[in-house]
Amino acid sequence: MKRSLLVNILIIMLVTLVVLVALVMVIITIVGKSVYSRQRANELMSRAESIASEFAFSRDAGIPNDEIRKNLISKGLIESDTTTIIYLSGKEIWNSFSRPLIYSESVDIIEENYERVARGERISVTNDPHVIVVGIPIKNNVGHNIGSVFLSATTLTIADTLKRMTLEVTLAAVCAVLALLIPTYIVAGKLTRPIKEVADTALLMSAGNLSLRATENGTSEARHLAQSFNTLADNLQRTIEDLTVEKNRLSTILEGIGEGIISFDKSASITHYNAASIKLLGGSDGDKLETLAHYDLILGDINSSLASSEKIQRNIKVGEKIIQCRTSPIYDELSNLYGVTVLLRDITESERLENTRRDYVANVSHELRTPLASILSLADALNDGIVTDEADKNRYYSYIQHEAIRLSQLISDLLELSRLQSGGVAFTKRIENLNDVIYDVVDRMNGNASSRSKHIVTDIPEESCTAYTNGDRIEQVLVALIDNAIKHGSDNCDITVRLAPNGDASGYTVSVSNAAEIAASDLEHLFERFYKADHAHTGDGTGIGLSIAKEVLNLLGESITVEYADNVITFSFTVGSSDEVANVRD
Repeated sequence: MKRSLLVNILIIMLVTLVVLVALVMVIITIVGKSVYSRQRANELMSRAESIASEFAFSRDAGIPNDEIRKNLISKGLIESDTTTIIYLSGKEIWNSFSRPLIYSESVDIIEENYERVARGERISVTNDPHVIVVGIPIKNNVGHNIGSVFLSATTLTIADTLKRMTLEVTLAAVCAVLALLIPTYIVAGKLTRPIKEVADTALLMSAGNLSLRATENGTSEARHLAQSFNTLADNLQRTIEDLTVEKNRLSTILEGIGEGIISFDKSASITHYNAASIKLLGGSDGDKLETLAHYDLILGDINSSLASSEKIQRNIKVGEKIIQCRTSPIYDELSNLYGVTVLLRDITESERLENTRRDYVANVSHELRTPLASILSLADALNDGIVTDEADKNRYYSYIQHEAIRLSQLISDLLELSRLQSGGVAFTKRIENLNDVIYDVVDRMNGNASSRSKHIVTDIPEESCTAYTNGDRIEQVLVALIDNAIKHGSDNCDITVRLAPNGDASGYTVSVSNAAEIAASDLEHLFERFYKADHAHTGDGTGIGLSIAKEVLNLLGESITVEYADNVITFSFTVGSSDEVANVRD
């Protein structure tokens, strides 16, 4: 867990004081002993001078040595904590010692330096770990050396003094720390409180509340910090608001278009996508792109585009749909590869229309070529004089006439279908008697049906059935359906034309049924232009009669269906089933 700035300040202060105390203790331990030893040696040297002067004076006065010692003790020149050794004419005449070890070490130092003192030098030995030894010569009134005085003191008192000083310094430092804690806490709190307020405000803003601002108080630095933070917060709020608006606008645009858009970064991870992309890939609301069956294909194109920085396009089959997948790299302002976008478009209808266009051109060419080829071959035969018999010529002329009629009918049907699909045809509706329309068509088509060994039967109510529609166009639809049944129905079959009211009483249903042999897969294509169930484009008819019938009914607001069961095919279409019909009837 991270410590606060206040705690850090207190810790720094404590550590600083501890280091300072430790440094003072080290200085006292290392330097203090040396200083104190020299000071002690100076004290001993001063006493030794006094002893030497007193001893020389008493000696010149003829005072015995014992009396001289008593005088020295009485004057305080010889103390119990100091070992005093006096030499006279090279002989030890008096010594006092407190401890044997100290005395032994002192004697060793005195013996090492005795000759120097005897020659008139002064010595001061302070580097021994246990004792301090000083020595001076004793001179008479004429300045001759008559002896030596050596004083020795233990260093134990120095160590005790240093320990006492260390303890006193430590206690003083502890008292100083305790005394400084409260004011340091108060001052540090005033310094850190504005910073903490700014930090707390930043955390609350990160949670989403961008209206918060820091309080501008405290020291000049704290106020400057709060002011800078508030300026940053204002700019940040405006930037986020602008970004939010742009994001919402972009999301609205992406969701509003029909194409699917998916954006990837340089690591091939999804950054953005719209709902249309999920639907185009066969998913539904709530599905994730990564779980869809065709996502791996897209991911492969993404990796290839990232590796090559090139555009990739492919078509994906999703159920019955054809989805065009176009992958394009994205670059930043420095022309560095930033990521990849994928555009998904449903081209099923355009592909279907393109196929229809190609089929239409091929079918028209085929349908036009057949009668033209027949006419051309027959005309060549007549022109070359190959046919000389008058009866054969008449037969050839009859063939040419038949093919010309067939070609004319094909062209007329194409023009009719084109006009209907262009939407430029307006149908005038009125109340029509459906019974009369059906009977009239059946009477006209019976002869053609009989010539092909088929018979048309009707199943029509006896009462008059009227509907708001266009009688001529209903007649055109009936002719197309009955003609289709005559041409493609089974041999010697009955063609039944029925008229029945709808179940919701809003109109009627007219049906044409006949026996026929047709594959179930052909039913959904029967209303397509030039479609023939024999797939060879042979036989009677142009192949667009049913297409014209469907277009007519669509323009009338009606519908047509086809059913096939028990080798019987039935075309059914509605008449007068719109809301407009109900209003007219009322």
